[in-house]
Amino acid sequence: MKVQNHPKIMAWPPQPGGTNVAAEHPQAASQAVVKEVHVSSVRDKSVPISCTFKGNVFTYDVLTKESAFARKLATEFSKYIGSTLEQLGNLDIDF
Repeated sequence: MKVQNHPKIMAWPPQPGGTNVAAEHPQAASQAVVKEVHVSSVRDKSVPISCTFKGNVFTYDVLTKESAFARKLATEFSKYIGSTLEQLGNLDIDF
């Protein structure tokens, strides 16, 4: 099943967060490039990701319904550093 359609993910694509209000935010998932998946920082049901856009770093939290699923998802996402959020959303996963 594609990540973007998975029933254990609360909403896809995740929205950028952080305090960088002066920077231009990515307008589409195809624009944000994954820089780091914070696998060791997965707590509860959230997968923290850092992405770049126009030289700025933005943080995203992929919210899931289960903590075990969040840990598996973070491990899977960590294999795709350099991909866009759109590409992560199109990944097929079977867990």
